[in-house]
Amino acid sequence: MLSEQLLNVMKMFCEPSLYQDFSTSTNISSVINQLSLGQLKTNREKYVISCLITSVQEALESSIQKTNDSEVMSELAKLNDELKHFQSTLLSEEREMH
Repeated sequence: MLSEQLLNVMKMFCEPSLYQDFSTSTNISSVINQLSLGQLKTNREKYVISCLITSVQEALESSIQKTNDSEVMSELAKLNDELKHFQSTLLSEEREMH
């Protein structure tokens, strides 16, 4: 579903020190695992992944603006495009369900 590289970027957002509540980190890890298996089912999982996508997109876009290395910029742009495509796929699936 998603490239291993993008999943690894998303996993950086699981770091427990980023959150006051440790369960937040655990929830994100769980959802990424479900995502890597292509098994997002519950509304809670979809909500968490939606928030995570927004955070990862903001981080990627910020990094793209800050880098001076064209190769790095290209890689980050590819990851961002992949994430946007995935987000639109999720939205389409959600619309079909309703």
